[in-house]
Amino acid sequence: RNTDETLVIVTLSGGGVRAAALGFGVFEQMAATRIRPSGGAERSVLDELDLVSANSGGSFLAAYHAVHREAMFRTDARGETAFERDFLK
Repeated sequence: RNTDETLVIVTLSGGGVRAAALGFGVFEQMAATRIRPSGGAERSVLDELDLVSANSGGSFLAAYHAVHREAMFRTDARGETAFERDFLK
C-alpha cells in the first residue's frame, strides 16, 4: 500500500540484542515521523518501507516487524512494547 514515488530501504546490522534494540529505536522513530507523499494522505515513514536487509540480531527485528507490523509498538500495562517483552527482555 505504499507509494511508488518514495523508496525506503533499511539495513539492520548484526550484534545480537544490542543491534535489535538499536534497530527497534530506528523503527520507532520511522513510525513517529509523518510524511505526505504527493499531497496525499499523511503516513509514517515506516508505512512507506519497501525493503529490509538484515543479519544476525537485526534479523529478529526484521522478522518481528514482518509478522506484527504496527502492533509491535503497542504497550502493555507495564509500558513495554511487545517486541521489548518478547525479545529484548
